[in-house]
Amino acid sequence: MNKKALFIGIGAALVIFFGYLAYQQWGDKPQLVTYKEPSLTAEARAIYEQRLSEAQKAVAEINDQTPAEEKFNRYMALGSAKFSLGFYLDAKNAYQQALEVMPNNAFAWQAQSTTLTAMGDYKGALNAIKKAISLDPKQADFWKWQIDLEKDHFQANSDRVDELYGEALSKTDNNINIITAYATFLEQTGDLEGALEQWQKAYEVNTAQREVYQAEIDRLQRRLEKLLK
Repeated sequence: MNKKALFIGIGAALVIFFGYLAYQQWGDKPQLVTYKEPSLTAEARAIYEQRLSEAQKAVAEINDQTPAEEKFNRYMALGSAKFSLGFYLDAKNAYQQALEVMPNNAFAWQAQSTTLTAMGDYKGALNAIKKAISLDPKQADFWKWQIDLEKDHFQANSDRVDELYGEALSKTDNNINIITAYATFLEQTGDLEGALEQWQKAYEVNTAQREVYQAEIDRLQRRLEKLLK
């Protein structure tokens, strides 16, 4: 064997060896996104950078005399500013500090779930939004976030999504945003009769928007009539 072939063989062996070590350390875990350049105008970036500067200053001034609620608000402001500028890992750490101060704040758990989703940690994001829901089950946005997570990243089938919407409707006392989202989902899956039922429910629940909901009811009735012909 000549030297060139020997070096190539050694190089290939090293690649395999270090690849094996990497697999042992990380397995098939996805590489998390810790930073992503946000699409911001110069004006918007300046605003967020100013907010970040103010939040960092406020956090740096925290001491033993700072009330818990004030500490919490400062960490949340820091997390929000970091997230807006694409610093996802820093945002996650800031929200974690907020949760250490107030572990039963549902909105902090929701913010953490949003951040973990942006990072690609979908399991962590799902656990966080479930925690938020357990603390404040009447928040429709929390339920919508969990449903979208399970559909987009956990291959939730129609039965599972139906189950989630049913629970969400029960816990939120038929929140109008859950009703309309469910109606849209049912139509997308081909359940036109179910979708029609939800739009009719929306019509009864939110009288201020009846004209909008009646238009959806009429549209679906026309679709159903065509299918019956």
